[in-house]
Order: sequence, then structure tokens, then C-alpha cells
Amino acid sequence: MSGISFLLFLGCSSRRMFASKRRIAAVVSIQKHVRRWLLQRTFLQVCSAVVVIQSSIRSSIDQQRYMSIKEHRAVVLIQVFFLIMLILYLIKDFDISFAANEAGALREAKSKLEKRLEDLSWRLALEKKLRSADLDMAKSATAIECNKNEILRNQLNSTVKEMEAIKISLNAMTELKKENLNLQYADTYPSTKEVGRVRGSGGKRNTRMHSRYATLTRRLHM
Repeated sequence: MSGISFLLFLGCSSRRMFASKRRIAAVVSIQKHVRRWLLQRTFLQVCSAVVVIQSSIRSSIDQQRYMSIKEHRAVVLIQVFFLIMLILYLIKDFDISFAANEAGALREAKSKLEKRLEDLSWRLALEKKLRSADLDMAKSATAIECNKNEILRNQLNSTVKEMEAIKISLNAMTELKKENLNLQYADTYPSTKEVGRVRGSGGKRNTRMHSRYATLTRRLHM
């Protein structure tokens, strides 16, 4: 009986220990889940808070940028308006000064144009005079050249005629020599009178030919 009671005691104690351990494990798991849920909730709250803070900061930055852009545009518009007013004022001032100085400028331009026209007319007249002088000189030079050419042509014609006359006289001399030879060989005993007459005519012709040849050479050397 004592053994059975001991076993029963051990069984009851072990059941109690297991039940306590089971309760402890359940408590631990419940605490774990609760802590996880709490941490998750705090994390989500922190994330939402961070998102809100970031969105608020970004919105403030965007607002500042928008305001700076708006201010810059306003400054640019003011500057443009000021520049337009300044340009209009300068244009009015320039119109007034231009209207005041336009007459003087036109007079100066007119005087300059008149002076230039006078210079051009004077140059044109001078060029016409120079061209006319050049034409006169060219005409005189051409006339002189024509006269020289005419003189040379006449000299050439005269020399040609003289050369023809010399050729004719040379032909006559050759014929005369042939006649002399024929006469010498034709008659064995020719008369002295005939021989003297033939020699006299041949000598006269020879002197004439020599005189013509000398005058021709002198003209050619001239």
C-alpha cells in the first residue's frame, strides 16, 4: 500500500508540475504575443508620426519654395515694369533730342553730300581731260606710225623696183656676154671697128650697172 500511495503521490505531483509548467508556458506565449502586438502598435504609431512629420516638413519646404518663387516673380515683374518705364522715358528724351538735332544732322549730311558731289564732278572732268589727251596722243602716234609705214612702204617699193631693174640689167649683161662670145667664135677674123663698137657698148652698160648697184647699196644702208 505504501508503494501505491507513493506512486499516486508521484503521479499527482507530476500532474501538478506539468499543469504549472503548462500554465507558465501559456503565460509566456500570451506575454510574447502581447509584447509583439504592443511593439507593432508602437512601431506603426512611430511610422505614422514620422510620415506626418515628413509630410509637414515637406509641405512647409514646398510652401517656402512657392513663396520664394512668388517673391522672385514679383521682383522680376517690378524690375520689368521699372525697365519699361525707364525705356519709355529714354525714348521720349531721345525723340526730343533727335527732333532737336535732326535739322543740324540733315544740314551736315547735305553739306557732306554736296562736297562729295563736287569732288566726284571734278574727278570726272579731270578723267575726261586725261582721256581726251590720251586719245589725242594716241591719234598723233598712230598718224606718225602711219606716215612711217607709208615711207617704209615707198622705200620698199622703190628698192623692189631697183632690184627688178638690176635683175633686168644683169640679164642684159649675161646676154651681152653671150653675144660677145658668139661674135668672137662666129667670125674668125672680125673687123676692128665692129669689135671696138661692141666693146664700147658693153663698157657703157657695165658702168651703168655699177652705178645703179652703188646707189642701191647706199639706200639699203641708210
